[in-house]
Amino acid sequence: MDSNRVEVEAAIARLEKSLKDKMRFAAGLRDGRYSGVWAAWSSKSDFYLGARSILGSLKISLHQSGICRIALTEQQAKALEAQGLRPEGSDRAFYKWRRRPTPPVGVVPVVSILFPSQFLTGDEPKGAPTKPLIVFEAIEAAGAINISFFYAMEAPDQVEKILIDAGWKPFFYSILNSGEVVATAARVEAAFNPQAVPSSDQLARSGVEFLRRDAVKPQADLADLRAMIWDGPRDGEVLTLIEVHGITLKQGNDDA
Repeated sequence: MDSNRVEVEAAIARLEKSLKDKMRFAAGLRDGRYSGVWAAWSSKSDFYLGARSILGSLKISLHQSGICRIALTEQQAKALEAQGLRPEGSDRAFYKWRRRPTPPVGVVPVVSILFPSQFLTGDEPKGAPTKPLIVFEAIEAAGAINISFFYAMEAPDQVEKILIDAGWKPFFYSILNSGEVVATAARVEAAFNPQAVPSSDQLARSGVEFLRRDAVKPQADLADLRAMIWDGPRDGEVLTLIEVHGITLKQGNDDA
């Protein structure tokens, strides 16, 4: 057998194994502005995803039971408890909801991540042979790039057809031990409502939980942050996340 062919087949096998273990993805524009890197992976009959920069601290869990959570990792929760930043033994979840049951026919959306064009400011992310990266690029700025996750029970090729017919571009799927298929697909949204992003004043009035005591100086404003903002879906609704670059959190004491 030709040695070049063997090397190519070996490379394809490594790529398939890497993608099976964990998918890494990002969104961007052809003009060179990109999002942060995200990761998604399955474990038995559960599915997980999160922003890679904080994956050791916070992740989104979609469980076979239908219960979904945005929660601190066990390791991060223990670290915060040790620093006195969280009550010992408190619930690690920031939010819980129940996804719609997986239908025998068709697909059901569970999570949507929006990457508004106006907030894409990062450099082009890089992958590696052992850590491939899928980047969904829009040709030109529009409202937002939407990367969503769908549950289904049908075969992957049928799921792909359903999503394409609905205007999506599927690029990855996982088959869970339960037989469910989790498909990832992207599309460009023509419009994005900027009021969905809180202002600096709104952030200052909201509850903020720091992941480390020494991460910031007390009363110091924090500028050029990358934020992950989510809504509060009711049971059966889709979780919508928005990744935003350039957020400012005001912490100054107005009475000083």
